[in-house]
Parts: sequence; C-alpha cells; structure tokens
Amino acid sequence: MVFQMKKLFLLFCTLFLLGAAARANNNFAAGVASFTEEKYPLAIVSFSKALSAPDFLLPEYAEFFLAKSYYQSFAFSSAEAMSNLVIQSKNEILVPDAYILIGKCRLDTNRNKEAADAFGYLIKKHPDNRLISLAYYLLAEANLRQGKNKEAYNLYSYVDNYYPLSPYSAKAKQKAKEIGKKYKLKPAKLSAKKLYEKGKAFWDAGDYKAAAAWFNRLAKEYPHAKQVKSALYMTGLAEFETADFEAAINTLEKNIREKGPGWQNSYYYLGRSYGRRGKYDKAINALQYFLSLYPKSPLADNAYYYTGYYYEIEEDFVLAINAYQNLLKNHPKSAIADSTAYQIGRIYYRQGNKEFARRAFAQAFNYPLGYDSAKCFYWWGKLTEEKSRDEAASIYAYIINNLDYTYYSYRGDDRLKALGYRSPLNHSALRKNSLVAGENLPPRINLLIEAGLNDYARYEMGEKNENGYQIRLGMLLNRRGEYYLPISFTEKKVKGAILKGEATGLPKNVWELAYPKGFWPSVKKEASAFGVDPYLVLALIREESRFNPKAVSSSRARGLMQIIAPTARKICEQLDLSYRQSALYNPPTNIKMGTYYFASLMSRFEGNPSLALAGYNGGPSRVKKWVGEWYNGQMAGIDIDDFVINIPIRETRDYVEKVMGSYYQYKRIYD
Repeated sequence: MVFQMKKLFLLFCTLFLLGAAARANNNFAAGVASFTEEKYPLAIVSFSKALSAPDFLLPEYAEFFLAKSYYQSFAFSSAEAMSNLVIQSKNEILVPDAYILIGKCRLDTNRNKEAADAFGYLIKKHPDNRLISLAYYLLAEANLRQGKNKEAYNLYSYVDNYYPLSPYSAKAKQKAKEIGKKYKLKPAKLSAKKLYEKGKAFWDAGDYKAAAAWFNRLAKEYPHAKQVKSALYMTGLAEFETADFEAAINTLEKNIREKGPGWQNSYYYLGRSYGRRGKYDKAINALQYFLSLYPKSPLADNAYYYTGYYYEIEEDFVLAINAYQNLLKNHPKSAIADSTAYQIGRIYYRQGNKEFARRAFAQAFNYPLGYDSAKCFYWWGKLTEEKSRDEAASIYAYIINNLDYTYYSYRGDDRLKALGYRSPLNHSALRKNSLVAGENLPPRINLLIEAGLNDYARYEMGEKNENGYQIRLGMLLNRRGEYYLPISFTEKKVKGAILKGEATGLPKNVWELAYPKGFWPSVKKEASAFGVDPYLVLALIREESRFNPKAVSSSRARGLMQIIAPTARKICEQLDLSYRQSALYNPPTNIKMGTYYFASLMSRFEGNPSLALAGYNGGPSRVKKWVGEWYNGQMAGIDIDDFVINIPIRETRDYVEKVMGSYYQYKRIYD
C-alpha cells in the first residue's frame, strides 16, 4: 500500500512538472505575441510567469524579451538589469543584443559615457556580430552627446564607408555631413586599396550590387589608381549580375578598350548584355569574337548557345542551328547539351521537318542527363510513333524509368495509355512511402519556432541545418502557415534526386514540403465554387509565388496568384467586391480572385488547362490568336504537345510545363 502511494505521488509530481513546463512554454509564446502586438504590460506579465518555472527551457530568451518590454515601457533600470542577466547566460546569439539594449538604456537616461562604454565593449569583444553597424552608429551618438564631435564624425563616416548596405548607413552619412558642415571637419577618405578590398569582399560574398557600388566609388575617387583596372572587369560583371545592362555595356567596353584584366571574357558578358537589351546583332558579334579569342573557355558552350538563341530570335534558323551544333560538337559534355539538342529539334519541328526534328531530339541520348533531357526523349518518342509504336512505347517507358517525376514522364505515361500499352509509372509510390527525413529538433528550437522566433531558431541551429534539421524546421514552419522557406529547402533535393533516378526514395515529408497544401481550406473552397481542380490551383500558386502572400513581381503582380491591378479591378467588378490593393495580399481574397479568373480562362478555352495556363501567363488574347493561326480557331482536339512547343514566348512555354508538372506531382502525392 505504501509502495503504491509512493508511485502515485511520483506520478502526480511528474504530471505537475510537465504541466508547469507546458504552462511556462505557453506563457513565453503569449509574451512574444503580446510584445509583437506592442502590448508591453501583458508581455511583462507573461515573460515573468515563464521565468518563474524552474525548468523553463529558454530563460535567457524570456529575460531578453522581458528587458525589451521594460525598455519599451520606459522602465530603463529594469531593462538594464534584465539585459545584464542575459549577458551572464553567455548565449552568443543574445549577448550582442543585450549590450545594445544596455547602451540604449544609458543613452535614454543621459549616461552617455557609460553608453559609449557598452557599445565600445560590444565592438571590441564581438567585432563580427550582426549588430556591429548599429553599435558603431550608437557609439557615434554617445560621443556626439558628450561633445566629442570629431570622434562622432569619424564614427558616422565609418558606418557610411564600411557598412553601405546597413539600414543605418544613410542616416550616418547625413549625420556626418551635418557635423562636418557645422564644425568644418574634412571628410574621412578611404584609400584606393581599402575601397578595392571592400568591393572584392562583397564580390566574393555574391553581393554584386554592393560590389559594383564600391568599385564605382573607387573609380570615381581614384581614377588613376592601379586597383581601378583590376576592378573594372568585376564592376562590369557585377552590373551584369544585377541586371544593370546599360551600365555593364559601358563598363565592359571600356575594359576591352583598355585591355584590362579579363578583357577576353568581357566580350562574353558584353554579348549577353546586348542580348538582354534586345540588340541581337551586336550580341552575336561580341559572342562570336569571344569564341574566336577563347574557344576553350569554360564559357564557350554558353557563348555558342546564346549565339544560336539570338539567331533564333532573329529568325535566322540556319545560323542558329549551326551555332547549336557547334556547341554539341565542341562541348559534348556540357551541362546544357540537352537544352541545345531540344532547341535544334524545336526549330526543325516548327519548320515542319519532322524527321530532322526526331533525329535532333534523339541525339540528346548521347549527352549528359539534364532537366531538358526528358522533353527531348518525349519528342523523340512522339515523332517515332508513326514509324514504330513499339519503339515509341519503349522510349516513353525509358523516360518513366529514368526521369520520373518530370512533366514529360507524366506525358509519357499519358501517351502509353493512349497507345494501349501498360505504363511502368507507379502513381501510388509516394503515398505508400512512410520514410520521414530529419532528426527531432531540440526542444529549445521547437519552442522558439512555436513562439514565432524563426530567425533565432535558425541562429541556434547553425551548421546543424545540413543534418536533417532543415526538414524538421520546414515541417514546423508549414504548420505555422509558412511555406516559402521549406520549398527552398527541398526543391534542390527533389531536382537532384530526379536526375539521379532516386526520387521515389525521397522521404514523403520532403515531397510534402516541396509541394505543400498551402492555404488548403481557401483553395478547396474556391476551387469547388468555381469548378476548378484544387490541385491545379495549388500548382498555379506554387509556380506563381511559392506560397508567399506578400510576393510582388517586376510587373507589379501581387500576392499568391500574382494578380495585376487592372485584372484585379475587373474581377472585383464581376464578383461585386470593392477593390483595394492591400486585399491582394490577403490569402483568402487573392485565392478567390485568382481562382475565379483562372476558371474564366478554363471556360474560355473549353476546359483545356494548358491553354488556360498560357492565357494566365501570356494573356488570353495571345492564346486566342495562336489558336486561330495554328488550328483555325478550333480548340477541340488540339494536340497539346504541339501547342506547347509552338508557343513563341519562352517564359510562357516554360510556365505551362512547370505548372502542369507541379499539378501532376500534387495529384501523385495527395490524390
């Protein structure tokens, strides 16, 4: 009896502790929510309750947000005291934040020297932390308040010079300008070497916009410095990478004239820049001259490809095919050999020379597998049907067995069924896959994510991201309704597995993260209301915005289904809704409008999803024009492969394949 009472007592204690831990976690999450909503008194209560639990997992985070809540409530002494507790925790992620907060508390209570000490200590002990530009900016402010104008001026200039992309750079520049003018101080000037080093650092980090800014500053301030020539080529490339093609043309032409470093490669990027500006004759000339100078360059295959592509745009198909064939002849192991074979086959097909097209598509079999291999093999099979149905069937089966989960493997499956052959495609393979990737996340990480502190969760995880943690993080983010990041985690994994023939072996949750059922209640409701397949709507959203409700395109299309303002106004009139641009960022509203519009296109194009998608991307008037020119306006019985390959706009052609490919994936994963 005594033994049983002890067991019951221990069980009660365990349940009590578990309940206390759950209450502490809930209080922490409630505190973060209140802080986000600027309800600081409520946040203080919630964080204090969380800290009262003895085994709470994130005491330093509760202390940090409690300190921030006190600061926002003007309780500066309490905020400073809590920040000191955070520093004692030695959490490397939060310590810099704590020093910043201590310094700000001291600034707001006119303890300017002590504030400067806090910022200076942070700079000295944590020189590479993410808040370093803010620390320098606030240190300048502390010096200015002490009357140390020259020191403040130098610090503001330092922020402007060394952290040009910082949100404090523009303010620091203005402050330095005001102080310099008032006290007649000469501006601090970086050496040519320092400017070059800064530009090179940004270049190496892949931040080409910042690199170009630094290199241009170098050229402006030190036009005759030896570093200018070294920077000129990289400036041109940086401008090319940031789509500033006119600037790239000017810079690269100058580098060629001066025979600067990389002047031979400058011809390649000059050609590409001319091409992006629609100056195809100049583009072709630059690329051909590059090939005459540097035929074995690692860029040579791309030079041949774009030479052919620009000839194709100019409708000089003989020279286009010649350039493409030179690529295949001289660079048979190129990663774009499959795309090149497709371009040749497509030209012949559109000219009506189906036998030459068939041979061109077939030659892709001799080159490395790539993302366009499946479409080459598919067209090889389709153009072989008239010669030998058995041979065509074997080609389709090859695609399914070796490049499954591509748009053209699904089209191959359709063709096999149409020809009366049994398809090897296993539609239920993914639904039966019970594999789950990734280890369980540490409880601390789980709690941070559940509280909405995803950035801090990522900081805590650090290098562990590569060991399955990304997948688990993605699953938690999905549950929170955040889909964009998990798609980016998994998309590369999926594409790599497809090319290796290992896609079926991918864990099921990887597929679900790559193709999420985002905003499913709204999608299902509106798809049902307007008579559209909900998985087709999901596929459209995935390819339009990657489920990012705040997405804005270069053409100002907005929201999940990327609706432009004129189309949105018409939809609102037809649905009797009041138009507000902000409503396009509301998922249920955007899904309602986008699904309605897509349903209208499906109706207009007699239920043909490929035509409707082409209209969604390229405009319905264009599609109507194409159908009129190619099929005498008759939509019934259109060969959908023929329609897609003939679409003259590459973006629209690719779009139809991508959305339909995603649609097939969604059906395979969930239906």
